[in-house]
Amino acid sequence: MKRISKTSLLHKYPIALGIFVFLVISGLQYFTVKDYELKKRNEEQYVNEYSLLIEKQINAALSNSIAITRVLEFLEKKDSVTFDEFVIVSKDFLETNTFIDAIQLVEQGRIKFTYPLEGNEAAIGFDILNDPVAKGGALMTIERKKLYFAGPIHLKQGGLGIIGRRPIFKNDVFWGFAAVIIKLDSFLLAQKFDNPDRSNFYVQLSSINKETGEEEFFLPKSPKSYDGYKKTVFMRDGDWKLSIQLKKSTAFQEVYPFLFIRIFLSIILGYMTYHIARTPSILTKLLEERSREIKESNERFEYVTQATSDGIWDWDLQTGKVYRTPIFERLFGYRLEMYQDSMKFWWSLLELDELKKLQQELNNFFQSNQQNWEAQYKVRTAEGKFAYVLEKGIVIRDKESKPLRLIGAVVDVTESKVAEMKLIHLSEELANRAKKLEVSNEELEQFAYIASHDLQEPLRMVTGFLNRLEMKYSNVLDEKAKEYIYYATDGAKRMRQVILDLLTYSRIGTSTEESKVIVVEQAIREVIKLNKSLIDETSAQISWNELPKIKIQETPFVQLLQNLIGNAIKYRRSELNPEIHIASYENELEWIFEVADNGIGIEEDYLEKIFIIFQKLHPKSEYEGSGIGLAICKKIIDRFGGKIWVESKVNHGSKFIFTIPKKLN
Repeated sequence: MKRISKTSLLHKYPIALGIFVFLVISGLQYFTVKDYELKKRNEEQYVNEYSLLIEKQINAALSNSIAITRVLEFLEKKDSVTFDEFVIVSKDFLETNTFIDAIQLVEQGRIKFTYPLEGNEAAIGFDILNDPVAKGGALMTIERKKLYFAGPIHLKQGGLGIIGRRPIFKNDVFWGFAAVIIKLDSFLLAQKFDNPDRSNFYVQLSSINKETGEEEFFLPKSPKSYDGYKKTVFMRDGDWKLSIQLKKSTAFQEVYPFLFIRIFLSIILGYMTYHIARTPSILTKLLEERSREIKESNERFEYVTQATSDGIWDWDLQTGKVYRTPIFERLFGYRLEMYQDSMKFWWSLLELDELKKLQQELNNFFQSNQQNWEAQYKVRTAEGKFAYVLEKGIVIRDKESKPLRLIGAVVDVTESKVAEMKLIHLSEELANRAKKLEVSNEELEQFAYIASHDLQEPLRMVTGFLNRLEMKYSNVLDEKAKEYIYYATDGAKRMRQVILDLLTYSRIGTSTEESKVIVVEQAIREVIKLNKSLIDETSAQISWNELPKIKIQETPFVQLLQNLIGNAIKYRRSELNPEIHIASYENELEWIFEVADNGIGIEEDYLEKIFIIFQKLHPKSEYEGSGIGLAICKKIIDRFGGKIWVESKVNHGSKFIFTIPKKLN
């Protein structure tokens, strides 16, 4: 029992067990850390040993400088050194110390002797104590009273060099220096610093400039940055700093694979332990979730069947049993148990012809590879009425495509079916009306043509006889009779013009002319050409801005412009020449045109009435016209699907504005 209790406890807290195993295995990283620390110490030791070697090489190279300067100091103190003695001593020393380039003897700051003289002539007589560059190192040497290396500095004889000076005191009084010159290139070559790219170390020699306080570097600075251990050593015989750095630390790279492997193993073993420990609880939880899902699914199905107006059914094709939801009882009025045993009762609700058709469609469906079933038919309700239903379902088949179950839903579509039938009837009625309207329009157009023709004939006869009467009996008729004849003739002419205008008005919209792209400016020029006599007679000025190209029926558009421009000229002010300006602009949907004039204007009360047929604002004695021109303009614009209106003030001119859609119906 105790063992079972422990096992149950582990299964109860699998994540704790997994974390425990992970931590135990992760403890092995202690050895990784120790290994890393050891490798870092080895790298530090490696750098320390190399820096010690470099330091020894430099000290060994400079120790020879100590020897020669001491010899020269000894000889000068014992007895002043002659030039020949200086040459002999210097020559022997340089033959055995090739990295030293020159030896000098300096008296009171001035260079007295130098060997070799060739190439160093410029240095003879140079006073280093008065030179701002060399003075600092020289004074430091005097102060320390021992050999001191300064540089690198620019040499008097040319090039960069390191100068080691030993002060010479005679009877404790400063006499001068014994000096060695080591050119920088020779020094670097002697220390094998000339090829740093092949070395594992980055080496740098530097010193602080006494004048500027800035650090000066003897070796070329590397553009790269290094991450290895770095050690700095200060040289005792000069204010030099030796820096040695390992270019690349490999300690972490060497332990990284082991670090990764141990972390990976910790995670894998911890997860495996957790997964194994939680398996029983997973199965238990999964079983509970599945049971809960099944329960929720059943509840959801029950709620859906109650909430929806669809009758859901499940037909087992192997046993013939059918399950139907309680909605069927509400939809069709029969008790639910009457539906459940088989399809027999349901099929009895169909008319015989429709039943045969439905059963044939079902057989064809089962024999096919289709999955979705759909049918529409009508059934008899308990009230004795017929209800139209839409049935949709899905078939479940076995591996051989044999149908096993058919599951679906039935929707009462009686209302929509009735509405559909009404809509069909209405569509047929509208089509008939459209047909009748088309015939009526044709008859009306024919009537208008015949009427206008028949009406014009008697008017022509009246006008003709009146003209003949006036010509034949002019010497007999008095002025009153002639006036009557004039009124009768003029009335007949106006009547004929009204008939022509009415005919034009009735024909608007009946044109079969195709729309095409026209240049509006050319249309205006066509109108000007048609009205040239009137324009010349009234001295009218017609101008326009840049106008577009539009797709439209050309003939009615030109007629529209002709009526508007003609009105602008007709209704002019007597004291002014007519000025007419046409402009246009556009938006996303339409073109907008403006025809502005400086004419007599229109009173505000008539701004809308002027577009009504036969609406005249002025008597015939002032302005001729039938009052139908603007009505024609409005009808043309209406046919194009646009709008037309006017902005005007009396004696300030008028602006007629109309729009034309970019996409004409």
